[in-house]
Order: sequence, then C-alpha cells, then structure tokens
Amino acid sequence: METRELIALVFFGIFAFRSDRVRGTFMNTKFRFLISIYILGILTCVLLSGAIAFLTHKDANEYTAGVSVSTRQKAQAFELGQNLTLLYNKSQHTILSSEEKESIRNMIFKWELAQKALVNGNEAYGTANQKSPEFVSKLQVTSLPFVNVTERVKQMLDKNGAWNMEDLNFVVSNIESYTEGMNDVTGQLNKESDEVLLWRFFQFLILATITLIFAIVGFFLFLRPILRKGEEAEEIKRTVADELDRYKTSRTEFLTNFGHEVRAPLDGLIGMMELLAQTQLNEEQGKYVRSMKGSSGHLQNIVNEIIDHTKLDQGEIEINKAKFDLHDTLEQVADMMKPGAVDKRLELITDIDPTCPEEFLQDERRIRQVLVHLLGNALKYTQQGEVVLKAEVLNQEGEFVQMKFSVIDTGIGMDEMSSRRAFESFQSEHSASGLSLSIAKRLVTKMGGRIWIESTPGSGTTVSFTVVGEMAGGLDLSKVSLLNGKKVLVVDGNRTTLKVLVKQLSVWGVQAIPFNSPELVTDMIDNLTKFDFAIIDHQIPPVDGMTLLDRIRLKYDSQELPVIVISNNSLSLVEGQTFDQYLTKPVRQSALLEAILKVLKMEKTAPHRGNHEGTFSKNNLKILIAHDNDLTRAITERNLQILGHKCVSVNNGIDVIEQGGKGQFDLLLVDTELHGVNGVEAVQKLRKITQEDQLPLIFGLSDSGESEKKRLLKLGMDEVIDRKAEVDVIQKKIEEWFASSN
Repeated sequence: METRELIALVFFGIFAFRSDRVRGTFMNTKFRFLISIYILGILTCVLLSGAIAFLTHKDANEYTAGVSVSTRQKAQAFELGQNLTLLYNKSQHTILSSEEKESIRNMIFKWELAQKALVNGNEAYGTANQKSPEFVSKLQVTSLPFVNVTERVKQMLDKNGAWNMEDLNFVVSNIESYTEGMNDVTGQLNKESDEVLLWRFFQFLILATITLIFAIVGFFLFLRPILRKGEEAEEIKRTVADELDRYKTSRTEFLTNFGHEVRAPLDGLIGMMELLAQTQLNEEQGKYVRSMKGSSGHLQNIVNEIIDHTKLDQGEIEINKAKFDLHDTLEQVADMMKPGAVDKRLELITDIDPTCPEEFLQDERRIRQVLVHLLGNALKYTQQGEVVLKAEVLNQEGEFVQMKFSVIDTGIGMDEMSSRRAFESFQSEHSASGLSLSIAKRLVTKMGGRIWIESTPGSGTTVSFTVVGEMAGGLDLSKVSLLNGKKVLVVDGNRTTLKVLVKQLSVWGVQAIPFNSPELVTDMIDNLTKFDFAIIDHQIPPVDGMTLLDRIRLKYDSQELPVIVISNNSLSLVEGQTFDQYLTKPVRQSALLEAILKVLKMEKTAPHRGNHEGTFSKNNLKILIAHDNDLTRAITERNLQILGHKCVSVNNGIDVIEQGGKGQFDLLLVDTELHGVNGVEAVQKLRKITQEDQLPLIFGLSDSGESEKKRLLKLGMDEVIDRKAEVDVIQKKIEEWFASSN
C-alpha cells in the first residue's frame, strides 16, 4: 500500500467520525474510545511511514553524493597527472609562468577539499561522515598516496628551474595508487547504499502490512457497524424530513384555504360596519363601532399577511415588471395609510426627492405592498410625532436607477437584538403578526434589492430598502414653467413637512418663505403683499391655522392673497372658511401643483374624458354593479345609494351584457373575475353589440398591479379601480369622469 492510499484511508476514517450519518452513534463512551484507538493507530503508522520515507531519501542522497565525490576525485587525480606531465616537458625548455603554477595549486586545493568531505562529511558536498569500518579502512588506503602527491607537487611548484623526472615519476605512481584505492572506496559506498536502501524497503513493507491489517480489521470491527447504524439513522432522518415536508405542505394549504375562507366574510363584516358607522348612532354606539372596525382591520391585516406568507413559501409570487407612475403610487400608499395616522393624531409626510423618476419600471404592486407593510408597522408603534415616507435616487447609470425608499418614524424604536430578529417569521415584536417585516424582506429580495433597519430604543426607527429599475418621464414642464419666479408664504408647525414643501416648491421655481410659527406671520401681516399666494397648515399651535387665516382675510381678500389650506382632518371640519383650495396630508405633488395653478388662475382647461359631460348630476347616476360576492355587492350598492346614486346589482357576466346594452345606466362597475362569463369578456361583447355613443362608462374592479390595469384598459375598460377601494375612491373617479350639472 502506498503512502497516499494510507492517507486517504485515514481521512476516510476522520470523515466518517465527523459526518452527520454516524455522529449520533458516538454517544456510547466505548465506541468513542475504540474509534479513537483505531484512528490513532492509523495516524501512527502513517507518521512512521513518513519518517522511514524521509530517512530513505536522506540516506540515498548522502550515498549518491559520496559516490559522486569519489568519482570526481579519481577524475581530478588523472587530470592532475596529465597537467603535471605537460608542465614537466615545458619546464625543460622554458621557465613556467606564475599563472600555470597557480592553476596547479587551485587543482590541489579543490582536491584537498573534496578529500576532507569524504573523510569528515560536508553539507556543501552533501556527504555524510561515514563510520562503517570497511569504508574507513578503504579510505585510509588512499590517504598516503594523497599526502605524497600533494606534498611532492607543492615542492615541484616551489622550484624555479626545470623539474626532474624522478619527481614526476613519484607523483604519477602515487596518483595510480590513489586511483586504485578510490575505486575501492566507490565500490564500498555503492555496496553500503544498496544494503541500507534494502533494509529501509523491508521496514516500509512491514509497516505497510501492519497498517493494512490494522485498517481492515478495524474497518470490520469498528467502522462497518457504525456506518450501518449511520445508514439506519440517515433513513430515519429522510423519513422524518419527508414527514416534515408533508406537514409543511398541508400547513400551507390549510393556511391558504383558511385565509381565503375567512377574508370574504371579514370583508363583508368590515363593509357592514362602514355602513353602520354612517347611520345615526349615539356616542357609546359610535365608540363600539370604531373599536369593532379597528379590531376587524387588524384581523384583516393578519389574514392578508398569512396569505402572502404562504404564497411566498409556495413560490407563487412572481415579480412582474411594468412602467408605472412612481410619484402617484407613493402618494396613493400614503393616502391609503392616512386614516391610521389621523386616528392617532400623527403627521404622515411624503418626501419624494425631485430627482426621482415619474415613470419607473419595476413591480409596482410589490413595491406598494412592501411600503404598506412598513408604514403600517411604523404607525402601529408611533404614539406621537410623525411618520415619513421618503423616496430618493441612490445611484443612476444611464436608464437604470437604484431607488431607496425609507419609512422613518418617531416611535418607540428597538434594540440591536430586536433589529436583527425583526425580519424573521413570527419572531418580530414590531409587526402586527410577526410576518409584516418578514414578507417585506422576501419581496424586496425577489426584486433584487436589500432591506435594513436603523433604530435606537426611544428614538424612532428607520426601515429602508432599495430596488433597481429603469426610469422614464419627468415633470410636466408646460405647467411648471408658469410658476417660475413666484413667491409663496408657507406656514406649518411640523418642520419635516415644512422642509418637504419648500424643497418641492423650489424645484418648480417658486421662492418659498417658510414659517413654523403663526405668531411670526401675524407680526408681519402688513408685508404680505410681496407674496403671490400662501400655504397654511390647518392646525399650528399655539395659534390655530384658521385663526391666522381669519387675520389675513381681515386685510387681504382672495384676489390679493390666495390661500391653500393643508390639513390632516376631513373637509367637513373646515367648511365655510375663506380659503381658496384645500388639500389633505400627506400632500400629493400633483395635487399641490394643480391647486397652485388654480389659485393663481393659471390652470389650463383640459378636455373632459367621457361622453356624458353635463347631462346629469355626479351624485345622481344610474349604476349597474356586477359582483359575484353577495355581501360585497350589497355593501357597495348601499354606499353608493347613500351618496345619492341609483343602483342595480347583478352577479354574472350574462346579466352585464343584457342590462348594460339597454341604455338604462350611466356607469357599469364590473368585477373582472365574475364566474361563467367573466367581466372582461362581458365588456368586450357589450362593446361589440352596442353603439359607442349609447354605451355607459365602464369601470373594471380588479386588485391587479399597474401592468394588469393597463392591459384591462386595452381590453375595453374606461377605468380600472382596486377591488377593495373605499366608496370615496369610487366617488372621486366618478367626479373625474362626470361633470356636475350645477
């Protein structure tokens, strides 16, 4: 067996000892002791084999060096005799030069060094100090001829005249004697080398045999039973793993079915509570309804998170990239989360950097989903202060841009350990069900980005994530250029909101003068004529924003100083005030731009979409509602009736085609996923059989992303609304499409 085979066997034993398959069988002390002895014995044999191999190599080199030196000594002695003979002949006719004599001295010097290397050993020559009696006796035979030659040659070199024949004959005869003796030395070295190497071979062979026997016996006595137990343990492990996979699959299926079964009645329950909240209730009943709505909303979030989590586990969630309006999406998300901020009296601020692209190529639905999770989490754990949704460009290379989104709150914060565990499923203390941040991280990862937390206990939390997409589009320069050089007075008690407003206005070319105290504005009220318009927060302590507005109106009317009011409250709280435009927080950039253009009388009247303009009141429409969920259909119908609309509801696509083609309705609200003939097919057939000027407007209901909405618009829808949209969202879309008859 070769050395590499022994090493391989040892490593096999070590691997077997460390592997998971057999580690469990070493709980027995006896097994551990026996296997340790086995491995130790193998290692000992390997080490001894290595030592023998090293000694063999060392001896071989030394004997080879000795043979080489002795052979070279004979050659040098022969060469010395030849050179002396030539110089003798020359000395009979002329005087020898010093260079010729020096050459002979160098030969003698080298000859002496090599002789000493043979006698005493020398590292430079690679020779050992050989001590065998035979070698020593044979080497001594060469000593006298060597001494005779070296001494007589030195005497000859010291003579100035011609050399005599007697000296030359003496040197040559001793060289011959030296050469014969060195032949014996070389033979002795070869003989001893063969003997030593043969003995080393027998040592190695005996050790290899012992190792092989030890390894085979040890394998059958120790390793084989252990490996068999390891295989049994591995089989048990596989069985347990299969059972665990089946359990996970059944758990996922159960959670998915549970989520879908619970969500439908829960949506109906929430809708009915919305309707109940709009009826005449006393204070105690209103309190109960608000508590029920809060608990139901919390339960709805948990159900949605469980469904998303199971979809991620099953790999059903895919990233579908399409161009969408990034600014609009961020503002929609903020609008969606606004009620939670209003209930807790928190400032919800959107800070969209002006360099952010308006159109962005990524999965709009997943970005929206992540932001909703993060904002919901921030609002839950922030009791006072503000929550900021911030978007900025991190890097840009050509059309590719890396966006950074951050949700910054002034809440309770978290320690380092909680931050590390926040993204683990069911581990986070800072998410509604322990899944929000886990889902957000998995979605961000699928989009190719990363997400992280920066937080300090008691100092708020910042959760940021990045995604890479492609940018397109920009500002509407035709509108923005109209504002260049305008001056605006901005009054807001929240410094973050103030900063965001000033930054956005400056991008549009508007010079903004910010104040966070109404008292300072009151002091300079006589100098407000230099401003083209003003933006005032509704609630600014200690002087209320409406009080400041009243003071301004005592001196300036709407023509002299138009005022835009921004507020967290609903419009009903400030009706009757003398402002010119009203915006709710968080303020949308597009809405702010339109409001400014209106108060400055700069808006361009755009042609109205739709073909029903001016024929009826926007709150007195005839609407057909098509939805296959009875409860959802009833809630939508009731909410629209409260707003003054006349509604008829159906639950299938056939009725949509039949009822919609009669010309009785102004608007169709059609769920795109009706049973049988789905909503899309029904709309397409309706358009084929009905003349365009007799068709009502058709709003599709779908919870798909931006790319799917665009596809539905191409397939025949006039507008696409989120299936879960509140009734005020539907009413807003109605107001956009239908002009008031007043």
